[in-house]
Amino acid sequence: MDPSQDSAANRRVEENLDLVRYATRQLRAEMGRLVDSDEVEAVGRTALVLASRSFDERRGVPFRRWANLRVRWAMVDAIRLATPLPRRMYTRLRQIAAADHVAEAVQEELAAAPPKTAEAADEALSSFLGEAATAMALAIRRPQEFDETRSAVPEPGPSPEDEAASAEMSALCRAAVAALPDRERRVIELFYFEDAPLEVIAKELDISRSWACRIHLKAVSQIQAHLRRRRAAPGG
Repeated sequence: MDPSQDSAANRRVEENLDLVRYATRQLRAEMGRLVDSDEVEAVGRTALVLASRSFDERRGVPFRRWANLRVRWAMVDAIRLATPLPRRMYTRLRQIAAADHVAEAVQEELAAAPPKTAEAADEALSSFLGEAATAMALAIRRPQEFDETRSAVPEPGPSPEDEAASAEMSALCRAAVAALPDRERRVIELFYFEDAPLEVIAKELDISRSWACRIHLKAVSQIQAHLRRRRAAPGG
């Protein structure tokens, strides 16, 4: 990195340190004593520095919006890896990460091709909300799917009614995943069923992280369409 780039990266960090503090407060409010504010904030500052150094303004996405996601992912991963979590909290962190990855890909797509009308913007927002909801549904795990020794603190299970609904949704999602093309299916399996970060997925598939994020969005969109068809079918 030449001196001018280094100076610009440092300036971006200084101007956006409030993102780290805000994300820390958000996670602390949501997860309480499970979050060590000092440790999480330190992780966030490191993530902000790395985001600033790797930022490419040619993508058209504003740095602050892009860095906010990078900071949150780093914090979520740090909490998930370092802290034994109740299932409810662990699931919530998975949902945050899944929805944020959808948001990242959507941001890049909209930056490359902004909506030309208010109607198109509304349609893009509606699609994003549906895709984010689908990603969050994929991130839900049934109690028997948890590795209690590594990632979750045992807690009372859901009611029989909730368990039945969860089992039904899990079966629908897995059927939708099975119908995906090979590459899209592999991304979903690695991210949701094997807890692999996008960086690891990108390395396994020999593609960029940005491209892995876009494949994730494409796969989630296809799963959403599959679930809609199932609901619309007679008896669905």
